[in-house]
Amino acid sequence: AVTAAPANAKEAVARMREDYAANYFITGAMDVGVYDEDCEFADPFASFNGRDRFVANLANLGGFVSAADVRPMVFDVEEDPGAEVPLVINTKQMVKLELRLPWKPVIAWPWGVRHDFERSEDGALVCVRHIESWDVSALDGLKQVFRPGPPSGLTTGFRIGED
Repeated sequence: AVTAAPANAKEAVARMREDYAANYFITGAMDVGVYDEDCEFADPFASFNGRDRFVANLANLGGFVSAADVRPMVFDVEEDPGAEVPLVINTKQMVKLELRLPWKPVIAWPWGVRHDFERSEDGALVCVRHIESWDVSALDGLKQVFRPGPPSGLTTGFRIGED
């Protein structure tokens, strides 16, 4: 179910903090009401518009990840109520993911996201751009997928899909 969009910056920031605490980008448990239906989502490989597509992509990603370790590094808020983009949230986390492949590769790099919020027609604040940055080149990130992981797998963080 889609929740209502945040009414103000304080609410938007609180809801984004909750999404990050839930590791939304791995678990898929995100507050979709924070995002505009036509939000732009971009990473070093691709860019597209559409909240529903992003939600579907997150659901698919979960099937490829068997373990994750996420360490928050930055959660910065820039607020300027009179600006065209009145709220910007910049985040960075150290992310390690064990992929569900026979050689159990572990991909790891600092992952950042810039969330740009604008006012919707009804005055609510919605994220219109979710722009990822990786502190690794796309090629170096891809190379990590083909490198075998440690024999015991990722031993920190949490397992995914195990009861």
